[in-house]
Order: sequence, then C-alpha cells, then structure tokens
Amino acid sequence: MRSKKSKESVKGNKFFLVSFAIFAFFASSSPAAMGPDLKNAPLSALQSRKAEVIRLGQEFEMKIDQEALLEGEGLTVRFDSVLEDSRCPEGVDCIWSGNAKIRLKPSKQKQTPATIELNTDAGAKSSPYLNYEIKLVGLKPRPKADAKVQPDEYKVTLIVTKK
Repeated sequence: MRSKKSKESVKGNKFFLVSFAIFAFFASSSPAAMGPDLKNAPLSALQSRKAEVIRLGQEFEMKIDQEALLEGEGLTVRFDSVLEDSRCPEGVDCIWSGNAKIRLKPSKQKQTPATIELNTDAGAKSSPYLNYEIKLVGLKPRPKADAKVQPDEYKVTLIVTKK
C-alpha cells in the first residue's frame, strides 16, 4: 500500500510532465522559434517543401509541386502542373507528335509572382520572367497507349538564364 506522500509525488510528476509537453509543443511551433526569416512567412511556405538549389544556365529536373531556388539570385521556380498531355504515346505511329503544356510559378523576393505556361511542341517553349528566361527542355515520361501518366510520375527539365 502506497503512502499518501508517494501518491502526491506521482500526481505532481504527471502534472509536471503534461505541463512541460504542452509548453514544448507551443514553443516549438511559434514563429519566434523558427528564426527571423520565417516569422512573417505564410503557413504554406513553412511546410516541408524543400527547394532544390540550382545554378543559372544549368539544366535541372523537378517533379510536380517541387520548387527550385536559383543560387545567389533569390529566384524560385515551382513546377505547378501538367495542364494537358496529348503527345503521341510510346509504341504508336502518329501523324503529329502532339503537345504537352505545363504550368510553372516563378517568384522572386519582393516581386510579384507569375504563372507561366510552356509547351513541348505547339506554342511557347520559353518565357521571360523579370530579367530571366525560363525554358522547357523536356517532359518525361511520354504517355503509353494503354495507361495515362499519373501526376506524380511527371518530371520536367528546365533551364533558367539571365537576359
């Protein structure tokens, strides 16, 4: 049989642990705990969307919802979506090669973000944004005759240059 003092000690320890857990949760999720650069960032920017760091003038690949950061430029490019994909499927003879259209969202600190649509064959393959040129080099995979490409399978190859 436990003594009265022992029961009070256990109760006190439980209260302390619960209080500490609540404090730790709120302290770690506050903007102040995230550092000065992220205090005023929107919640979506704070979520785990790690940007790949790339260099100006070099080709790079991204999947849908990935973001690339141009080293030393403060420019990010996000692969938003594939709007259409009417490219000729692998293993099929087509009269026309077809076209795929993608949507990118470039943005630069203290500048208005943009929406850019680029095409693999019909239409613009590159587009200006501020003093940069963003060019679509390729989109993989090609469709197959018996299966639609799923959004998480797409990989775009881009190159960003300065004008």
